[in-house]
Amino acid sequence: MFKKSLSILSMIAVLILVLTSLTPVYGDEISDRQAKITELSQKVTDANNRVQELNRQISATEAQIETTQQDLELAEVKRDKQASDLKERLRAIYMYGNEGYVEIFFSSENLTDLLTYYDLSKSVMSADKTAEQELSDTLQEIKDKKQQLEDDKAAIEAAKAESETVQSSLSEELAANKDIVEEMEKQASEQEAALIAAQNVQTATQDQSSDQASDSSSTASSGSSLLPTQTAPVVSVDTPDEVVSTDSGSGWVWPIDAGASNAFLITSLMGTRESPGGVGSSDHGGTDIGAAYGSTIVAAQSGTVVFAGVNGGYGNCVMIDTVDGYRIVYGHLASIGVSSGSWVSAGQSVGLVGSTGWSTGAHLHFEVRSGDSKINGLQFYGNDILSRLSYALDAEE
Repeated sequence: MFKKSLSILSMIAVLILVLTSLTPVYGDEISDRQAKITELSQKVTDANNRVQELNRQISATEAQIETTQQDLELAEVKRDKQASDLKERLRAIYMYGNEGYVEIFFSSENLTDLLTYYDLSKSVMSADKTAEQELSDTLQEIKDKKQQLEDDKAAIEAAKAESETVQSSLSEELAANKDIVEEMEKQASEQEAALIAAQNVQTATQDQSSDQASDSSSTASSGSSLLPTQTAPVVSVDTPDEVVSTDSGSGWVWPIDAGASNAFLITSLMGTRESPGGVGSSDHGGTDIGAAYGSTIVAAQSGTVVFAGVNGGYGNCVMIDTVDGYRIVYGHLASIGVSSGSWVSAGQSVGLVGSTGWSTGAHLHFEVRSGDSKINGLQFYGNDILSRLSYALDAEE
């Protein structure tokens, strides 16, 4: 169960790592896209302003063309009237020309009068010719101006059409980038939700594992019917080299062969701590002794073995109900040297130190229970034992 929980936690941790690593990628790409959107938005605005300016120029040019057309129409009217007046004058000269010249000749009192009349006639004809030429020039200038304005209008309209094409292209690119950002933000949001969900599952699994790490104490509290049922083979265990009894008068002996390496090294005390593998925290129900792998474990007190087998996070486990009413639990054994129902004396070998169950290294989990409650087993030892203890807390769990 614990290995399965650790496997699930490992997969969740990998998933969280992957989701977390993807977040900056989405964030950077979204930032780049948003910068592009800002740039395109400015270009679209500039193109729109350009189109509006060209529309203004077209309107102004059209107004000038209209004014020029009016000037042209007035000049044409003036030209037509001048032509009509000249035509009438020529017609009169034609009809009365010979008689008029004879009359002027004979009515002149002297040569001076005659020359005066001649000069006046010549001046009138010259003036008519000059006025006609000036009017013709004016008409041509107006026509040229109108043509130039029409050419300018055509050029402005072409520029407007080009700007509208650019504006349309930029607007399409802007819309496409906005769609991309919207989709990326949606994916990022879904990823964040998945990350939160994974973290929630991780937390729930950690809590469940922590509860399981309490070593199924509730199922192995008092009655034999509530004890774990999975057994383990009994192997031969050597007699300990040195059994150390406390001088406190309790009759308890130290649960590790005193001659073993690190027999008195405490790696974790009873109480709240970080769970094995660094997964959350748990209420540690016993004392961990970091003795070397294969060190001999002994009965701390005489009593009856009520369980000898595999017990969840404890791994290979031995439980002894002592003569003074306590239950001693030994966890993570490499091998078990007693069988359920057998009697053991204080100092008798019960198994070897290992790292089975929920464990990160070789050690003995030493736990004492009083009824449904777990109590600190170190309280049964006097200063003769306690003074020999050394500590490397949480070195092995």
